[in-house]
Amino acid sequence: RSDREHCALGGAGGGRMAGSQEVTFEAVAWSDQAADDLTLIADVTPRDLAVFQERIEADDFQLLEIQYQKERVGVLIWSVDKEPDGVSLVINAAATHSVLGLCLFDEILDRFRALGREVGARSLRCWTQREGMRLKLEKVGAERRYVMELKL
Repeated sequence: RSDREHCALGGAGGGRMAGSQEVTFEAVAWSDQAADDLTLIADVTPRDLAVFQERIEADDFQLLEIQYQKERVGVLIWSVDKEPDGVSLVINAAATHSVLGLCLFDEILDRFRALGREVGARSLRCWTQREGMRLKLEKVGAERRYVMELKL
């Protein structure tokens, strides 16, 4: 695998290591490095990057740097959808480098489930176009809902 090979929302790294204290998430400002990481997502476009940057700089979305053993391994963009019956946490995009022996998918899922419970969120939504990610999410109880997009 190349150094730039990635796994959106992590997960290609292998073992579980649940709740690893060696994995941290730090809020950061938009940067060229974040944009570069996000280009690891196969279907991301320059327009997507511009939207992410604008929404992060407007404080609508938050950008997190993901670190493993204090080394940067990727980024994640998340937001909150306010709805009549509560809020939902949304993982808008994530791109990580693989970490041998670690499943970043599980790390991210655990952290966001805990955050959701802490703030009383009604759901956690994850944007993905990847079939493998859809299957992983369904395996942990996620349902396919919401978006199908037609380009106009």
